[in-house]
Amino acid sequence: MSLLKGKKILITSGGTLEKWDNVRGQTNLAKGTIGCYIAEQALSQEAEVIFLHGYFAKLPENHKKMHLLQFEGIYDLGEKVKMIVQSEHIDVVIMSAAGSDWVIDKVLDRRGNQILETEKCPVMNPQSFILKRLPKYYHK
Repeated sequence: MSLLKGKKILITSGGTLEKWDNVRGQTNLAKGTIGCYIAEQALSQEAEVIFLHGYFAKLPENHKKMHLLQFEGIYDLGEKVKMIVQSEHIDVVIMSAAGSDWVIDKVLDRRGNQILETEKCPVMNPQSFILKRLPKYYHK
């Protein structure tokens, strides 16, 4: 008998995408391979799997048999994990996503004026990206 049979498991997988504007952003190279394999094993043991994944994460072969939910940046990942664990009975949480260490604080044009999030960063004009480091405790 499987230890996971009938258990509900939340698995995070893949890298985060921190947007600079509505067409560009920074990411990491995490493909979510470990999370994918864990999800496949959990499914093979008859667990109910919620697979919370980044844009470029590898999806399990049997992903149609699980609940898929995509996240963007580290803040979105945190909010979605919180929403899921507060709204559903989760037996196991496996956090294998590769969260960002840095997020965009603001984007400045070449004159030092802040570019709003809704604007596309001008490609031909140099701009500055001001980053802020996330505290390690945020990666929960």
